[in-house]
Amino acid sequence: MIKLITCAILLLIFTSCSTYQMLEGKSRPVFFSPDSSVFNDPDFPQPSITYADLLNIRGYSPNVVELKKGETAKAILYQPTFFIAYDNFLIYPGEHIGIKKAEYNEYTFFKVNGNKRRNRELLFFKAFHKIDQYPAIPNIDNAPLDIILNLEQQLKSEIPKIALASRLRFDSLINACHVSRKFNKLSQGYLKNRYDISVFFLYKKYKDSLQAHDLFKDKCNQLIPLFNDITKRSEFDNTQILFNELVDIVLPYKISKINNEDEFQSCFNAVLNKFNALARDYLLSRLIYYANIKRIQVSPGYMEKYETVCYDKTYKNLVHDVISQQQENDTKASGISNNSLLSVDGKKISGLEDVLVKYKGELILIDFWATWCLPCRVEMPYLKKIIQEYSGNKITFLTVSIDREIQPWRKAIITSNTDVNKNYLLLNPEKSPFAQQNNINSIPRYVLINKDGKIIDADAPRPSDPKLKELLNKYLQE
Repeated sequence: MIKLITCAILLLIFTSCSTYQMLEGKSRPVFFSPDSSVFNDPDFPQPSITYADLLNIRGYSPNVVELKKGETAKAILYQPTFFIAYDNFLIYPGEHIGIKKAEYNEYTFFKVNGNKRRNRELLFFKAFHKIDQYPAIPNIDNAPLDIILNLEQQLKSEIPKIALASRLRFDSLINACHVSRKFNKLSQGYLKNRYDISVFFLYKKYKDSLQAHDLFKDKCNQLIPLFNDITKRSEFDNTQILFNELVDIVLPYKISKINNEDEFQSCFNAVLNKFNALARDYLLSRLIYYANIKRIQVSPGYMEKYETVCYDKTYKNLVHDVISQQQENDTKASGISNNSLLSVDGKKISGLEDVLVKYKGELILIDFWATWCLPCRVEMPYLKKIIQEYSGNKITFLTVSIDREIQPWRKAIITSNTDVNKNYLLLNPEKSPFAQQNNINSIPRYVLINKDGKIIDADAPRPSDPKLKELLNKYLQE
């Protein structure tokens, strides 16, 4: 482990000053050095940690940082962010964090440079959860409605006492750990709605019975005032996932699943009717975001309404940046072709044909993938080994993502330590002639092109299949 941390510190010397221009603004990398103990759990052969970005307007679609033995992983952060690994760990941009396994296979985070105060802060929420008392949700098979309603009232009457006791424990632990003022300020919103939202767990547990009496959605609507009372974005941190799950129930459509302007407008109007203050700003920003990445036309009237009723400047600026970037990319792409590719730095758009011409005279293997595609990510270590093995041969490996969202793709490439000059995003996969002609309707997909630029195999074996190397060897000899 000492050797691993030493290497990581040397890496940090050269990279800690790096910044990246992301949609939220200038962001800095965070480095994670996992101890060998992290890889000893047979239930998690591919350990990972998760976090949310883009101010959470992507909802509960987490970014995944995959941990690999002997390697330093990286994430790109705009602001202090909670990482989830059994517990919550508040991480700052630019930090270098070690990870090891503790009791019960749970993770422990610690600052590599040995900063004692930060180490106490990194363990704070883990320690708090061990002493915290969370409301219990009874599990009664085939419970009649009157029993469920009694359980609801009993739970609601217990919550104030539990919340007060937890606040006292929380403040006591804050004092005992001698945390910084910055950490204290950032963590104060953590208890917001933490216990009140437990009623939602009860509703979900007895959903079928409540639905049978047409009560489930009504009960969920009754929880909306909890979130209308939120005044700071940091107060979303502890209940963000549950809040978005609740929103999916009370709105006409799931925000991440809207498919046309009618669904967008229906959700927009429902948000205006049901939500206030920061919750309203957040949800409207989510709607605009998903409409943009799905190329749903938002009428000027709705954009004007958004500008009028959304008061949170950070959300608005982010939405403006997303729209501006997409419009800029679409304008550039329209002058090239429907096979338009975006570079990782976001500054250059090329046609797929032009990229392939650059490597004429070599074999070309194109990996079509997406950040949300688990089988794609499973194949990546195998592809990385093949790239290393065939280094020096006349063969080029290109990766082309069909992601709709630009930021998750950019972050995945930047943090993967791959050649950014050979990674691209296909801007219009649905309209791409190349994708249509080669029937690329599922991923992962590998396309092998010969030295003359002609397709040899439009559905080549996956990197984990030994047959791919046989195919590469065969055509390298020609």
